[in-house]
Amino acid sequence: MFRLPVLACLLMIVFFHGTIHAQQSPYICKYQLSQMNNLLLKKKAANKTLSAQFNYDVKYYRAHWYINPKVDSIRGSVMTVFKVIDSYLSEISFDMDTALHVDSIKYHGKELYNYSFPNYGPILIKLPLVPLKNSIDSIEIFYHGQPNKERRGFVQDYHQGAPIVWTLSEPYYANDWWPCKQDLDDKADSVDISVTVPKYCKVGSNGKLLEVIPIDTFLTYHWHHAYPITPYLVGITVTNYSEFSTWFKFEDNDSMPVLNYVFPEDEARWKQDYWSINPGLSIYSKLFGKYPYWKEKYGNAEFTFSGGQEHQTMSFVRNFGFSLVLHEMAHQWFGDKVTCNSWQDIWLNEGFATYCEVITNQMVLGNDIYMAVKRSKRQGAFQLPYQSVSVLDTTSVDRIFSAPTTYDKASMVLHMLRFMLGDTVFFKTLYDYINDPSLAFSFAQTQDLRKHFEKNTGRSFVKFFDDWIYKTGYPTYTITRQQDAAMDLILNFNETPYDPSVSHYEIPLVPVRIWSGGKSTDTLLNVDSAKKKFIFPVGHIVDSIKVDLNEDILFKYQIQDLDSSFGNQVFLAPNPANDYITLEIKDPTLQTAGDFIIADALGRIILNGNYKNTSVRYFSLTNFTPGIYILYLHSGNTKLTRKFVKTQ
Repeated sequence: MFRLPVLACLLMIVFFHGTIHAQQSPYICKYQLSQMNNLLLKKKAANKTLSAQFNYDVKYYRAHWYINPKVDSIRGSVMTVFKVIDSYLSEISFDMDTALHVDSIKYHGKELYNYSFPNYGPILIKLPLVPLKNSIDSIEIFYHGQPNKERRGFVQDYHQGAPIVWTLSEPYYANDWWPCKQDLDDKADSVDISVTVPKYCKVGSNGKLLEVIPIDTFLTYHWHHAYPITPYLVGITVTNYSEFSTWFKFEDNDSMPVLNYVFPEDEARWKQDYWSINPGLSIYSKLFGKYPYWKEKYGNAEFTFSGGQEHQTMSFVRNFGFSLVLHEMAHQWFGDKVTCNSWQDIWLNEGFATYCEVITNQMVLGNDIYMAVKRSKRQGAFQLPYQSVSVLDTTSVDRIFSAPTTYDKASMVLHMLRFMLGDTVFFKTLYDYINDPSLAFSFAQTQDLRKHFEKNTGRSFVKFFDDWIYKTGYPTYTITRQQDAAMDLILNFNETPYDPSVSHYEIPLVPVRIWSGGKSTDTLLNVDSAKKKFIFPVGHIVDSIKVDLNEDILFKYQIQDLDSSFGNQVFLAPNPANDYITLEIKDPTLQTAGDFIIADALGRIILNGNYKNTSVRYFSLTNFTPGIYILYLHSGNTKLTRKFVKTQ
């Protein structure tokens, strides 16, 4: 059990002394963190590329922070245990923003003074001894400071007058408030997080709460997380939380605590809205495997951010809105258990979480809500066609978290894959991907997901992923339709790709519904080329057609008639007919006066004449032989045709 020495207690008293700052409202959205300095990121990326001092594998972080939510600052220490993977590691580096100040660095029990802290970081520490390759070593950095306000990885705010401090490190903000190895290629095997706060506060963080240690007017919360974790998923939040907990049962003899930290003024509302947590955990555990951190907890902590953040085992959320809660919960599998290996592949996190929030609407709230939510995502996916799902400029935070592409279009790619493969193969593939031993609790790239689809289907998905992840835009189809004398329906699909480098976007089978002869027929069309023709022997005049009824495919289309037999201004009934047929003209411009001709399938005129000021006319078919006939109407500049069938 960790106890603070007397000197540390005295320092705490000095540190926590402060006045309440003017109330701020730094409500920022993960999608809109435009304050990040792109030049800064590029310089840091360049430094990282050129530096060999990051050639170590983080095994463990032990952090101890002192935080007063009334004061916009942090003080503490971070010990890093690492494995040496470089044969000559004379210096070691940590990502750390220069707004923070190093108090001391300890290595093997001794203080180090030979270090540098260049502009834009990282901090470079000269090691007095070169550790052996594959050896396990550790170093501890003591520091303090007011984290950089522009990037807001560490936020001090208020809720109804009560102070709060919370963190949000995605994508590049972990080093704003603690020294770490901020790479998407290295997860610490475990972390210990201790936070000392005023006694009226609670601390939410990752893992299991091992102990709360009272020290005078302060409390130290000690959280331990025994699973691999990347730095941006480490989170803390401090305020006067109210706490309520429930249990989620995986099975009768297997349950897990669900912990909730909420603002006291919102507790009643949160308890009322809490109902969606257990259905979400149940659905995801069945589809993707047991909740990854079931030995510890799942939790939610309320904070003053405008959205949510999927800190491992404890999501920080603005409210218990259904989609928000289910989105962040889904990240515990997609983003936390398996994390994108590069911000270029952030869709593996956000696209999946967005998709999961949509399907939970289907499974919990019903098909009408599901269709409305899916339609919203589909419409969003059309908004920025010049962006690919794959992020080319990872120095732009706005681009990384582009809602139309990273979230909406990426989720629609998954909808198309589900529609293409069916539920059994699709969900088995997602299960296999998220539980792949080489990816679970580690990192993944798009190609890792693609290979799982190929393994479970025996077909190549190279083109599909190239079209939809790496290329831009979507296809637009001009669909022409006509009916020939044999009453066959002819549909021609002509594709115009948004991205000129795409000859044809690979899409699932296209569902089409045909209304004809008083009934509807559904069919699936394999539009596997930029130009494709389909013929349907329907045997009746086609009233109308509908393409992609459930909006499962990301494409736009327009239907054009090659003849006028599909208009809605003139009706013939009954059709087929025996003794007589009725002509009904609904367009006022055609009712005034016009000429008509009835011809057989060979074009021979059977009957002709004219009409005036009429909307309905009857034709006797007594002298007509059985077969197909065409009615031609001509009024002014308008010409229309209608086909009908004379029976026995």
